[in-house]
Amino acid sequence: MANNDEKGLIFETEGDTLAQAFKSEHGNYSDGLRKAFHHEQISYYRCTASEYVDIKNPQLSAVLSGTADQVLSLMPDAENGLFSRFIFFEMQRQKQWRNVFANTNEHSLDNIFDALGDRYLQYYQTLESFGTEIRVHLQPHQIKQFNTFF
Repeated sequence: MANNDEKGLIFETEGDTLAQAFKSEHGNYSDGLRKAFHHEQISYYRCTASEYVDIKNPQLSAVLSGTADQVLSLMPDAENGLFSRFIFFEMQRQKQWRNVFANTNEHSLDNIFDALGDRYLQYYQTLESFGTEIRVHLQPHQIKQFNTFF
């Protein structure tokens, strides 16, 4: 992120790959992920190159896929706060056999993901048109419902 205008994207198809990176010599990135979630300053010093890096306004997105066990290897508990910075989506298994040879091009995954990408591009462009700051204001009954729930 330090070399990319303070922006980054992590896209990993195996959740335990990131968990293994946390165990590497250059260490646990959990702190950086948590700080980036709130756009808090990230600073670190690398002794080998006498390199000091300061990322004042990190902008990071992470998309991970994997099994429940892989999530547990990445976030074994909710105590350090990393767990609360992610949104989880669990896909239910299909319990009925599907003929994999019956696929047509109109329902191919490429076409489905292209359509989803086009839709989310519109959302992104709408949000981008708002400028650098978006504020969400809740009505009093929504605030009460929020506080009751949490």
